[in-house]
Amino acid sequence: MPRVKDIFDKRYKHGLSLLEIIVGMTLTVIALLAMFELLQMSLNVSYRAQQEIIAINLARGLMGEITSRNFWEAGMDCGSVNLGRDNGETVRSDFDDVDDYNGWFESPPQYPNGTLMNGLAGTLDYTGFNRSVEVRFVDENLQDSGCSDFKLISVTVQGPYVRPITLRQVRSKLE
Repeated sequence: MPRVKDIFDKRYKHGLSLLEIIVGMTLTVIALLAMFELLQMSLNVSYRAQQEIIAINLARGLMGEITSRNFWEAGMDCGSVNLGRDNGETVRSDFDDVDDYNGWFESPPQYPNGTLMNGLAGTLDYTGFNRSVEVRFVDENLQDSGCSDFKLISVTVQGPYVRPITLRQVRSKLE
């Protein structure tokens, strides 16, 4: 059994000093801060990926709508074509041919009848997104053409924290 004076001897010390505790806590805090920084970066990447998926789907939806329309308006040909909306076409549901969409811009995205999109029962937020369309005549080499049997359709979607997404598709008179 140790004597009282031996208790103060260094050989009998088994606890941690205050300095060791502070160093240990400091290292733990540094490790936790690094983990929180990684978590924040992961959340940012996830949010941007979600925004990009929304932008791609908005572009695909509008491109599908456009390509479902006729190449020409009924009774029109190359000599009487004016790319853009015809008189009386104020909302997309009135558009009856591909070139009616030329110059179309909307922010925030809307349904063809002009009502605002609200996602799946309001769960998706389209605030900050916009869509624009360009339609132009191209030749078989995709070079600008005065009038031809091909139209190049470009749908561009921009959104918060997302680089602009552009989908392009060629529509043929022969389809």
